[in-house]
Amino acid sequence: MNLMATYHPADKDYGHMKVDEPPTPYNFEYNAPKESNQGVSPEALASKLAAASGTLPKMLDDGKCDAEAKMTPEEAEQHRKFEEKRKKHYNEYQAVLALREAHASEDDEDDSSDFVDPIAAQNAKINAEMKFFASRNPE
Repeated sequence: MNLMATYHPADKDYGHMKVDEPPTPYNFEYNAPKESNQGVSPEALASKLAAASGTLPKMLDDGKCDAEAKMTPEEAEQHRKFEEKRKKHYNEYQAVLALREAHASEDDEDDSSDFVDPIAAQNAKINAEMKFFASRNPE
């Protein structure tokens, strides 16, 4: 009795919700091709291959579309400039790497110079004196 009152009160409709969704679209007019056990005749296949041999597959097409052919000279020049800028943009990463390598080699040359920081030299001198006195006066 308590379970019914707790989990299924009379005024609640748990788990009995109606989902208002449109039905899944399905094209009823579509007629799937019927499978046949007949093969293609060699003559029909040869004629279809001959008709298709003059055209390139879509993947091997040169990529120029009708829009490029219909461009005015100004638009063609603007498109060419855009292509150049895009190529430069994609080359920026290699340019940055080359600059970093150039600056890294310059930094390495600077490190090999004979410049010594005066404070570091003074600290090294103090450390050497402390070691000297520590070795003479063991406690």
